[in-house]
Amino acid sequence: MTGRAVWGATIGNILEFYDFGTFSFFAIQIGHAFFPAGDRPIGAILLGSYSDRAGRRSAMSASFTLMRVAVLVCTYALVRDNRNCRSAAGHFARLVQGFALGGKVGPTTAYLIEAAPAEARGHAQALVALG
Repeated sequence: MTGRAVWGATIGNILEFYDFGTFSFFAIQIGHAFFPAGDRPIGAILLGSYSDRAGRRSAMSASFTLMRVAVLVCTYALVRDNRNCRSAAGHFARLVQGFALGGKVGPTTAYLIEAAPAEARGHAQALVALG
């Protein structure tokens, strides 16, 4: 496993867990405002299946790309003057972020473990928690 791959996966994980931490802090308020009672981890189901077919690295890259798109949409929504556009774009971006984050943890953890040498797999997996 190259240092570049380890750092890339770890930094991506840190950025996504920052979003996760922010969401967790406001989870009750966000949940009451936006989500019905019967949500399912659709991102985990779909990206996990994609990970099994296309590989862990592909699924991890897809998740990171979806998060980047969602952040760009959020940024666009913040600078627009049109309130309806801001609201719709914000809702869409949060859905994409939730989808991407739901399917990111498994492939990233598996990728780090599979890419690490046998004697360093525990350390590689710990980077997910560290992030």
